This record gives sequence, C-alpha cells and structure tokens, in this order.
Amino acid sequence: MARLPQKIRIEIAAKQAWKKIQKQEAETYREIVKTYQDAHQDIKQQLANAVSDVSRERLQKLDAFVQSRIDELTPKVNSAVSNSLERGWEIGVEGGLNQSIIYHGAGIGIDWNLFTPRGLEPYSQFALQLCDQYNQELVNKIQQQLRLGFFERKAWNEIMQDIAEKSFGFKRPRSIPLKPKGVLYKIHRIVRTEMQRMRTFGEKEILELDKDITGIHIQFGGGPCPGNVCPPKQGDYFKDGSDKGWPPPDIPFHPNCTCYTWFIYPKERPAAEIPGKAGGGAG
Repeated sequence: MARLPQKIRIEIAAKQAWKKIQKQEAETYREIVKTYQDAHQDIKQQLANAVSDVSRERLQKLDAFVQSRIDELTPKVNSAVSNSLERGWEIGVEGGLNQSIIYHGAGIGIDWNLFTPRGLEPYSQFALQLCDQYNQELVNKIQQQLRLGFFERKAWNEIMQDIAEKSFGFKRPRSIPLKPKGVLYKIHRIVRTEMQRMRTFGEKEILELDKDITGIHIQFGGGPCPGNVCPPKQGDYFKDGSDKGWPPPDIPFHPNCTCYTWFIYPKERPAAEIPGKAGGGAG
C-alpha cells in the first residue's frame, strides 16, 4: 500500500493532537461534574433536615454550610483544571514533535525530556483565580436562592431543583447537563479555552527549534464561533510573509475556540534524505 504524502501525515498528526485535547477536556469535565454533584447532594441533605425549622439561625447555619462545602470542593476543581492545562501544553509539544519527526525522521535529535513549561504561570494563575471567583459567585447565588425559596414558601425539593439548574448548571439533579450553564458552564469554558492556549504554547516550543518549518496552517475546528471570528483566519501563514503573512494569530481566538494548527514544510522530503529511511527502508 502506497505511503501517504508527508503533508497528509503531518495534518493527520495535528488532528490526532487536537482529538487528544478534546478527550482530555471531556475527562476533566466529567471529573468536575462529579465534584459538583457530590456538593449538591450534601447541600440537598442539609436543606431537607432544615425544612422543619425555618428560622434566621437555621438559615445562617445553612449559609455557613454552603460556604464551607464550596470552599472544600474548590481545591479539587482547581487541581483538575491545573492538571488539564499542563496536559494541554504536553499535547502541544508532543503533537508538534510528531509532525517534525514525520518530516525529519527519528534522527531529528530533539529530546522530549528537555522540555519544561516556560512562562505559563501567569495564565494558569489567572485561570485558577477565575475558578475561585466563580465558586464564590456560586455560594452567593445558592444563599440567595435559599432565602428566596423560603420567602416564597417553596417545597425544599423545588428549591434544590432551582439551585441545581440555575446555580450549579445541572439539567436536573445528579445528571450531566446537555447544555451546561451556571458554574459548570463557566468552569468548562476555562478548561476548553485555556487548554487550547497551552497547546499553542507547547507547539511553539517545536516551532522555535525546527528551522525547516516555513509556515503554519490554521484549521477551523467547527462548533459555535461568536461573530464568525475563526473561519476568516483559516489558511496558510508563511514566514516569508506570503499568503496570510507572519506571524499567525495565536489560538484561542475567543472563549471555547476549537481551532488547531499544523506545520508547513518547504517540500516533500525524499525517503533517502530522512535518517532511518535511506536504502529503501520500510516506510
């Protein structure tokens, strides 16, 4: 069977990295959903115990419990987010390195173990600060809904339904939302957007090292794109300034952006020039 052209194999390698980002994002989201589901159940139990004694003191105790329970989950959420961002950077380096190896062969001489994240701390800290902010907003919103529910004499299960949908963002209690909103939507947006940013930083590590790269192709990832921002950016960006010019804009282009890139090389490299491929070796 004929071997696919290098250009096609490079595009495939880039898409495989993009799929790894999506897989990691989904795994992180499931972990975060479970963390919030557990907190929701604990708050639900406390509320069920309080319905027979609706007093100012009881509400204050509920407020304190909500604050304590969300404070307890915040480090778990932050850890999941932080790990996903680190993995995003690793996928970026790995994906870029795989593309480079396709062109240069295994003898490219780049050691994966030499790579360490550089200059990423401000972005990670900003993401975690947003998580802290959104979780405190969650506390405030739950406390407001508890008071409103008691004031309107709602049944406790109706109050928890409101909290589940409007504060946590569950479609219904204990379910993963089909259309995330509330704190879940906000945390998911952080994971998706900042993983993309970290993947870009990881790819740039290879871009700086591989001097044979002549350009970058930006590929629209599909999905919602506010204001149609991404499609016009799709195309080839060359270091000599041709086509769409240089440097290319950095992904993500907007929150929840799913675009990705691959490297452009000057030409198909003959197998005889690739280390490990000379002499008609298996390809």
